[in-house]
Amino acid sequence: MTDFTDILNIPNIQRIFAIIRDSFGLETGLIPLDGDIILPGNAHAQSRCTRCPARKSCWRNWFDTMTTDDISLFHTCRQNISAIMVPVYLDRQCEAAVCASGFVYDDELDAPDLEQNSASAPVRLTHREGRILLALLSEAASQIQEHAERHKRRKSDAYSCDFSEIVGSSQPMRILLNQLEFICHTDSPVCIHGAPGTGKQLIAHTIHQNSLRKTGPFLFADCSAMTEMQLESELFGHVCGAFSEALTDQPGLFDVADHGTFMLGEIHALTPKLQFKLLKLLEYGSFMPLGGTSSHSVNVRIIASSSQKLDDLVVQGGFRQDLFYRLSIMSLDVPTLADRLDDIPEFAAHFLEKICLRNHLAPKHLAPSAIEILQSHTWPGNLSEFANEMERLVILSAGSDEISSDIISPRILQNYAQNQAVTPFSDSPQMAALHLLPGQNLQDATNEFERRMIESTLAQNDGNRTKAAEILGISRRNLIRKIESLGIDI
Repeated sequence: MTDFTDILNIPNIQRIFAIIRDSFGLETGLIPLDGDIILPGNAHAQSRCTRCPARKSCWRNWFDTMTTDDISLFHTCRQNISAIMVPVYLDRQCEAAVCASGFVYDDELDAPDLEQNSASAPVRLTHREGRILLALLSEAASQIQEHAERHKRRKSDAYSCDFSEIVGSSQPMRILLNQLEFICHTDSPVCIHGAPGTGKQLIAHTIHQNSLRKTGPFLFADCSAMTEMQLESELFGHVCGAFSEALTDQPGLFDVADHGTFMLGEIHALTPKLQFKLLKLLEYGSFMPLGGTSSHSVNVRIIASSSQKLDDLVVQGGFRQDLFYRLSIMSLDVPTLADRLDDIPEFAAHFLEKICLRNHLAPKHLAPSAIEILQSHTWPGNLSEFANEMERLVILSAGSDEISSDIISPRILQNYAQNQAVTPFSDSPQMAALHLLPGQNLQDATNEFERRMIESTLAQNDGNRTKAAEILGISRRNLIRKIESLGIDI
């Protein structure tokens, strides 16, 4: 049987359930063939129908009486409470039903035993509203069936996707991978939202590598890195004489990316003129080079990314609404590292392996206390910050295969100490000694710890302040200032 729990968390399906809940006040969910109702998100059963002790046998009877030729979508239980159940078929077998329960039609209000004044009383619907409800449930069932079929196709080599470069098995990542599975088999534009350092370019490249365009080129351009004219020339090319430095005709990156995938990073930085040119490219598959008089036709899949919410920019007038709709046919929200701290052990193993291989070092691993400290950090720089921290730890742990917590960056240790009220934590003698002495406050303890770290790093590098500052992640001037203020004798 298929596990539908993750599928129900896909945003498009949740959106349909939210419309039903907000428009009709009805509880919606999915009933597996041999299980209890699964509710989307954090919803809880509230209607009398889903709280009824006899619900499983009631639903079982409905499944038993349903055939592919005679489908009864409307179901009324022994309590005269109505439900609409739309089957979900996989391999021509009914495996589940999408349902909305706990209502009666207006012409059934005189039915006996209806608790009209109770909080769990049935919702009143007209027959027209019932038809609208049926259409919404049918759309949800169709999308659930499509996603479930893609889950099954993963087991077939002909349809499998390789997501091995994307690390993480937390709930947010499972949802993201489910969406990627769907997106990789389409050719529509994609818009990826996420904070800097969350891995948007890796995700875009993964989409390309698992698409029908994988034999074509994959190109990337940062829209925030150039002036308008430079970016227009870079993307669309230019003809000789278009500007003073244009001495010859120059093809643009869209020409180079023909029959491939082009990722436009920080798409929100596009000026109104370039937004218009990109819109025309998406609509007609052609564009005009800078200074040109004839258009170029290309076949390119556009993947746009932004660290800002484009829908907010549309409201503020900073981004074209029509371009937003074109780019957002398929949309992905990449979680921050703070939203997926459960993935840190996997990230650590992944980065440590790559760094050690690159530097021809024996494999290393984190001590349990180091993992605990790293999982307490908010990681404002996301994966970029985490990767840099891993490289720093590999350098500082030379000669040891286990990375202890005492060499983690001071800023991370200080945050952890503040959150833990400076309780002892570590599997190393140095960190086990970190505790408040009589008459000592947090700042005193922090200064003492910084003093030990600086002295140790300087000793390991023969007093070389420049190299020590680089390892500690601070400027040389800041290191000298700390040496003087902490009274370090070198």
